[in-house]
Amino acid sequence: MEDEASVLSFMDELQEAWRNRDLGAYLRLWAEDADLVNGSGQYFRGRPAIEEQWRWLFERGFPEIFSAETVIASVREIAPGVAVVHQRRFEPARSSIAVYVLLRAQGAWKVQAATISPEIESPGLRKPV
Repeated sequence: MEDEASVLSFMDELQEAWRNRDLGAYLRLWAEDADLVNGSGQYFRGRPAIEEQWRWLFERGFPEIFSAETVIASVREIAPGVAVVHQRRFEPARSSIAVYVLLRAQGAWKVQAATISPEIESPGLRKPV
């Protein structure tokens, strides 16, 4: 991907805001009409709904989710100015993978959609990538 460095920089900024529990900085990185499916499978549409969910989590959430180790597994440009990022997340009690759809608008990346899925071992299924 030609612009991978800027996507990785954006993801670092997103992670830094998350780790610092800086809700304002975190939400500024999301599009106004973004979509989120959280790790429990709940769907939130639009930044106000996402803000309500994250505010609850920032105030009452499990502290270990904010210190999770993260690794970018892949970055792909699927169209000009549109990238898909797979991020592995490792918490003490669980791991998950987050898939972000990023859109570059007016020279800046924003999260347009994200889905977080817990990694669960299932007998007989192929191991993940």
